[in-house]
Amino acid sequence: MTDLLALVANELQRPVPADIAAMATHLRQELGGAAVLFYGSALRTDSLDGVLDFYILRDEPDDAPRPPWAFLWPRMSYHECAIGDRLIRAKVATMTIGTFEAAASGDTLDTTIWARFAQPGRLLGAVSTGIAQRIADAVCACVRSVHERGSFAP
Repeated sequence: MTDLLALVANELQRPVPADIAAMATHLRQELGGAAVLFYGSALRTDSLDGVLDFYILRDEPDDAPRPPWAFLWPRMSYHECAIGDRLIRAKVATMTIGTFEAAASGDTLDTTIWARFAQPGRLLGAVSTGIAQRIADAVCACVRSVHERGSFAP
């Protein structure tokens, strides 16, 4: 395991507040998917007052039958769930793991994935260690893509 992979894997596995973990579980049950990534400003603040940001990654072949508009990724949706005495709101992007991996590599025109996931995120609820490994590898590719194509401002 490289130093970068060890750092990324550790970062992805850091704990989140229970309500965020519960929302991730709810989303995966509702939408399916092989894993849930949590990211965004609420990750830094632990605030549940705004809209939480999640990616649902599906483990399906990139050539699986899809509707004609499916070439547009990610598919976006909005969800609300009562958890305890609080209404949790979430913006959810859904895509295949294969698309996520390709976008993380920096070889596509879109910079959204590698720019977003070179920053801290949490992997919540991967269905297997193999899926968790693929996602950690893709997040490492995001970091490399930023390093090769741009930089973070101090």
